[in-house]
Amino acid sequence: AGEYEAKEVMIDEPASEIEVSLTTAWDSLYVSEGRDNLDGDSLFSAALGLAYGNWVFEAWHAEGSGGDYSELNLGGGYGFSFGGFDCYLAYAHLWFFDDDDSDNELAAGISYGALPFEITAAADYVYSFRAEGSYFELSLAKTKELTDRLALETALWAGINQGYVGDGHRDFDHLS
Repeated sequence: AGEYEAKEVMIDEPASEIEVSLTTAWDSLYVSEGRDNLDGDSLFSAALGLAYGNWVFEAWHAEGSGGDYSELNLGGGYGFSFGGFDCYLAYAHLWFFDDDDSDNELAAGISYGALPFEITAAADYVYSFRAEGSYFELSLAKTKELTDRLALETALWAGINQGYVGDGHRDFDHLS
């Protein structure tokens, strides 16, 4: 009788180190920091993203449907995880073509997804050099996968304005 040794041979596709994404969107309202930025007009946008390891780089361009708003953001960030927390640090340069203006922003965020009922808690912070102010957003979210290609997310956000929005309420300014 002979001896037989089974060997498993695995052939893996080489993993791409660079990931590329292209996203287009239409928003019926351009709402951020608790306010409608275009007074009821919609926004068309496109983003090109590149990810390499923990680094992400993105170019985002948007045009208002009213024809008097055009914005380009170029930025990058670094994401990392520790002890169940996901974190990021980011920088963006923003051009507002119709106002012939620009801004630089620094951002940071942290999220924790191991809460009961698969709820994720997050805190995001952005500082605007032009406004010399910051904005905080706190959120709770739960995502339900409906199919392999469709998910439903329920979320609650609270915003805190610390001079980021000059004409907005200071401190707690919205709940959505």
